[in-house]
Amino acid sequence: MSRSARRKSSSDIYHVVVRGTGRQNLFYEKEDFRACQRILLNTKEKYEFILYAYCMMNNHMHLLMQCAVTELSVVMQRICSLYAVYFNKRYDRTGHLFQGRFHSEAVENEAYFTAVLTYIHGNPCRAGISERMEEYPYSSYREYVRGFPGMTDKERVLSQIGREDFIRLHDRERKRPSGRMGQAGQRTEEEAFRLLCEKINSGSPEAFRGMNTIRQRSCVLELKQQKVTYAQIARMTGIPYERIRYLGNMK
Repeated sequence: MSRSARRKSSSDIYHVVVRGTGRQNLFYEKEDFRACQRILLNTKEKYEFILYAYCMMNNHMHLLMQCAVTELSVVMQRICSLYAVYFNKRYDRTGHLFQGRFHSEAVENEAYFTAVLTYIHGNPCRAGISERMEEYPYSSYREYVRGFPGMTDKERVLSQIGREDFIRLHDRERKRPSGRMGQAGQRTEEEAFRLLCEKINSGSPEAFRGMNTIRQRSCVLELKQQKVTYAQIARMTGIPYERIRYLGNMK
């Protein structure tokens, strides 16, 4: 089966996620994170993309980036291939490191940009790794709030949002429920699957992806009322969690 073409962003801004194959860890030690940061910086200098945010977790990595000069696929191919060579050599392994091709989501308006930005920085808190975003050393959050030098083009964001609003928005994100399984009153995965299929009138949750934004929003709101969580919808449809949450909070 041929792979579907990536959606081109009218703003050239994308939320990119790369994951280790079979939940393989991408980072084991501090040097691994630093090696990836060096590769990101080197690639950024070579291809002149804009990096608004990043977060490196043990088995995956998030990037919020704008690629206006070089195609996103070219940029990501270099990042992933160079890191895979480094990782395989360091840990004496062979084979694929990353899970298929990278995932990308077009970011085309300010509200969704802010949702993605805060979502990326909130990853360590939702995972229970850090209570405070600024405690986690492998994301761009500290570059914003502490003025640390780094890779991100933070001035572009802070000129639009402002430092106080930036912190306030992230504090709100930190306090959001994680949406993990097992919460009181939450639907089981089987119930969530059945309800979603009923709403989209299809036996395959992936049909949700072909719906327009208005229909997607209506579906998310109805499912939310029936105790289906954003996280469950994201898992079933394959659409990033922050996109589902954005649909559920659209005015």
